[in-house]
Amino acid sequence: GMHGSKYASWALNKSDLVIAVGTRFDDRVTGKLSAFAPGARVIHFDIDAAEVGKIRHAEIPVVGPLKLALAELTKALREGGKPGHDAWLRQVEEWRRLFPYRYGKSGTMLKPQAAIEAARDLAASRTEDVLWTTGVGQHQMWAMQYVVCDEPRSFITSGGLGTMGYGIPAAIGAKAARPDATVVCIDGDGCFQMTGQELATAALERLPIVVVLINNGWLGMVRQWQEMFYAERFSETHLTHQVPDYAQLAEAYGCAGFTVRDEEELE
Repeated sequence: GMHGSKYASWALNKSDLVIAVGTRFDDRVTGKLSAFAPGARVIHFDIDAAEVGKIRHAEIPVVGPLKLALAELTKALREGGKPGHDAWLRQVEEWRRLFPYRYGKSGTMLKPQAAIEAARDLAASRTEDVLWTTGVGQHQMWAMQYVVCDEPRSFITSGGLGTMGYGIPAAIGAKAARPDATVVCIDGDGCFQMTGQELATAALERLPIVVVLINNGWLGMVRQWQEMFYAERFSETHLTHQVPDYAQLAEAYGCAGFTVRDEEELE
């Protein structure tokens, strides 16, 4: 979808069969529905009959518990022999090679991806467990793309529920549950302004977390949609970089606050 990799979106859109497991076919994934995977047949698994075929027609609807349904599908695939899709897999790997996640590195502006990569690389050097949380917005998508997690339950996000302000409370809860872990929240300025006051809880309860605040002065994802689909009629999305001063705000809550303006300051 609009937040995934180019090669994954191409693989989905050019496929001839989509096995959809518990998916909603929401607009973030499909974009313009009539242009989404136009040559594909759909097998749609869901426990809720109302979801199957609600947005995208399913040639084969399967309603029931996934544990049973997917076990039967796996059994049928094994009995049917290996499908001949080696050429397709080579094509997908070629797209993966040609279109990795990347971003422009020219200019003086500190890129959000660079900040997240720096946090990721520092986390990889630590001996203790590292848990990640996020708010909701563009920073969440960049975290999904650039943070590398090898352990289950180490990346905590509200996903498609879209709960802005989720990151800091989730990080504090994770630190309370796993006090020996390093907990890092990737947050945006819009989300931070919703629950940033919970830093008081972190300070008072001695639950130290790291918040990497990607401050672009906008509700970035909403602005992105206004830019793409609403003829750049920007409304109620500009937050400014000046107010508040997030580093001073952190200090007021008894935390350490730093403002980073270039890559040399990141580490």
